[in-house]
Amino acid sequence: MPIFGLAMAASIVTFVAQKQAGALTTGANTPFGARGGNALISYCRYLGKLLWPVDLAIFYPNPGHWPVAQVLLAGGFIVGVTVLLVLRRRRYPFMLMGWLWYGGTLVPVIGLVQVGEQAMADRYAYLPSVGVLIMAVWGTYELTRRWQYHGLVLSVAGGAALVLCLGLTRQELGHWQDSEALYRHALAVTENNYLAHNNLGIVLVEKGQIDEAISQYREAIRLEPNFVYAHKNLGRALGMKGQTDEAISQFQEAIRLAPDDADAHIKLGVVLNDEGQINKAISQFQEAIRLTPDDADAHNDLGVALIEKGQINEAISRFQEAVRLNPDYAQARDNLARALAMKNAPAAR
Repeated sequence: MPIFGLAMAASIVTFVAQKQAGALTTGANTPFGARGGNALISYCRYLGKLLWPVDLAIFYPNPGHWPVAQVLLAGGFIVGVTVLLVLRRRRYPFMLMGWLWYGGTLVPVIGLVQVGEQAMADRYAYLPSVGVLIMAVWGTYELTRRWQYHGLVLSVAGGAALVLCLGLTRQELGHWQDSEALYRHALAVTENNYLAHNNLGIVLVEKGQIDEAISQYREAIRLEPNFVYAHKNLGRALGMKGQTDEAISQFQEAIRLAPDDADAHIKLGVVLNDEGQINKAISQFQEAIRLTPDDADAHNDLGVALIEKGQINEAISRFQEAVRLNPDYAQARDNLARALAMKNAPAAR
């Protein structure tokens, strides 16, 4: 009962914390039935990953709806194991205790309340795995306690398990050598991993491989057309290639999907300003400031556009606000100095 009480308290704390952080909105439209089905499947998948930790990935995409047969099979397995251990609880109380530990501590993170876009995450299984290990350790002892030299046998078995885990860990570390290796591995061991495609694109942009990055962003959008970040990243990459019309289209799509995304408004404004569409750019920067008044970038970019319009005083005000919000913003300070010089130039002559 104390463990269940702790699990319930953890569930409440998790829900409140994630709601305040805005993480619950991501899966808000996922039907409860789909979340319940994914939870049942995930209970079994976590067990599988614990018993044989291969094909691990930084992100497991949520398919939305699992096949009904798989959901029923997973549910039947969970119910069957629970009933069996309840019936055998007097002889093997540690088995029921470990199973309930596993099931109870997963409740806050199993996805009944969807947080983020993942179907599951390896990090969520750290504490629940203790329950399974309790079952394994106590169960192995119970199975071998009448054996001759059972202490030696268990020591050898434990040592073999450690060697196996060390080997698997060494293999897994190779996938974490850098971000590109990490995301490429995720793509190799999962299907429809739009997040890995998007993040790989970000890495490739940093390496100057713009064309390949664009391909990764397009694939992410093909898999998840409503993925706002991929639209923004694709727009930025297209802008770097000089394909401004398509870049504008991608930023506009991002804004259509997420009208309150100030960053999308800023990125669209920058491209419009570069294209000479100053009034439209100013409108986008103003909308970004309305959404996030404390965004120094929005104020700075608006100031740049106002300079193009010849509105020096208004531009100075924007640059000053950007510097106030971020005193270390070197570009805003430089822009402010240039605007002040432009304002004082007639008097100097």
